[in-house]
Amino acid sequence: MRGKYVLAFAALSGVASAIDLGNVMCVGDSITCGAGGEMYGLPNGYRGLLASQLTADGDTFTYVGQSMDRPGLPNEGHAGWGIDNFYQGNTGNPGALQIQDWIARDHPDTILLMCGTNDGPSPESILRQKYTTLLDTIYALAPAERVVWASIPASNAAHTLRQDWDPMVNALVHTMVGEQVAAGRNVLYADVYDGFNYSTDLFDDVHPNDLGYAKIADAFEVAIHPVGRNSAGSPTPEPATIIAVGLGALLIRRRGRPRP
Repeated sequence: MRGKYVLAFAALSGVASAIDLGNVMCVGDSITCGAGGEMYGLPNGYRGLLASQLTADGDTFTYVGQSMDRPGLPNEGHAGWGIDNFYQGNTGNPGALQIQDWIARDHPDTILLMCGTNDGPSPESILRQKYTTLLDTIYALAPAERVVWASIPASNAAHTLRQDWDPMVNALVHTMVGEQVAAGRNVLYADVYDGFNYSTDLFDDVHPNDLGYAKIADAFEVAIHPVGRNSAGSPTPEPATIIAVGLGALLIRRRGRPRP
């Protein structure tokens, strides 16, 4: 069953402009599924939180996808999948198909992409090759697609031995988003990694708890509504804005959002 979230109020002047995101497909691994979220009343992980935030922003959208890994809001989160599984499929789960099939079936207008956690400790050259193939596959089928590409959460490096790998893969994602934009593709960067604290935001070595899922939702929401930010996701200082509300009441607010 598809979840439909529709604007139910008029956005005030100065608030992030409402966007028609169309069909939204969340693509990723067990973190996209929402693994562990049920322990915190978040069976859909970041997806339910993000739905509430986008609805408050006035956006209209429909979640699409048919992953059976964790029923709930439609998605294409597949536990244990690496980057190449999304365009090559997974022999252990052939019924899940692959992104070419999902695009043809559900016609997403916006893809929220977060994958790579299961590819450690692959070297940068291999990661770049896999990410390139995945993005090329998406845009070969849907040239006008909006892709919101997220860095991956920090892991508990003391146990995963990813002290160097985590920052490397996330720096690569940030760089590649810029390359995709320069190539004329509609790709936005969601900065999940920066500000993610494994000691407070995970319930095990790699999966988020409630605080972690909230940070992921925030990162996607800020990427979609980059008020006060530049195209690379960095803060852009803007002057305070005074907005008249009602009968002369004044609301003084600073445009922009804090980093998640």
